[in-house]
Amino acid sequence: MLEASRSAGIPHPSVCGGRGRCSTCRIRVLHGLDGQPEPAPYERATLARIKASGDVRLACQFRPLHDISVVPVLSAGRTRISEPGSSRAARGQEREIAVLFCDLRGFTSLTERRLPFDTVFILNRYFEVVGHAVEEAGVHLDKFIGDGALALFGLSASPDLGCRQAVEAALRIRQGVADLNKAYGSELERPLQLAMSLHVGPAVVSEMGYGQATSLTAVGDTLNAASRLEDLAKELDAELVISDDLARRTVLDLNAHERRTITMRGLTAPVDAWVVRDAWTLMGQGIVSEGSEK
Repeated sequence: MLEASRSAGIPHPSVCGGRGRCSTCRIRVLHGLDGQPEPAPYERATLARIKASGDVRLACQFRPLHDISVVPVLSAGRTRISEPGSSRAARGQEREIAVLFCDLRGFTSLTERRLPFDTVFILNRYFEVVGHAVEEAGVHLDKFIGDGALALFGLSASPDLGCRQAVEAALRIRQGVADLNKAYGSELERPLQLAMSLHVGPAVVSEMGYGQATSLTAVGDTLNAASRLEDLAKELDAELVISDDLARRTVLDLNAHERRTITMRGLTAPVDAWVVRDAWTLMGQGIVSEGSEK
């Protein structure tokens, strides 16, 4: 059905490139569903995940045996991902990547008594630290969100190297924030405190946005899990939470740290993770040089 739409010049979105890995090409069958082939296991799993009704099929997987009437569920609009000739980056591709989420613990309360421009100054120094740390690790800084940041590793390297780069970036951020606390200690009611998470897994990497606001980013369960690991770091007053999946791809020895199994809403499998309350304890493990004192 997806090929039929495109051969007829009908815009029809398909973010995953017609592999049944998304539901953007789904159609609603108006007439002629009786006697058609049942969904294959892959299509059935995708339809079940989105809780689709019985008259909905994936256009990229559905090969009708007789005439039918259908309508696409999602409008193609003006997005480039609906065009057959769009680039792989625009369509999206599934990659195994490492993810770093970084945030400041208690920053809202820290800025309540500060002038807005003073807050901007401190935030920009912090963003500088994060940006330089990620660049020095040789990776892609995705975005800043409030006082948080997201970085993606392994976009142009192996997942194993991406995991090592993610750890390196996290430790460089930790070192940079320690330097900030030294430099601006007299301006802060209390030192800046980090909450970071590291995870690795499959994600859809794609250009997303509109016009000049389009940028390369990633979505998927791996990102969701990493975000929740960062929330756990905040809850436990820890600087870093590392998934066991990522830790096993590095040289880190985490046996001295607490290990937890976290069940996350929306994810089928729990995530094993290590809670590192002080990331400085990892500095001597050969990831980055120790640099300045704590």
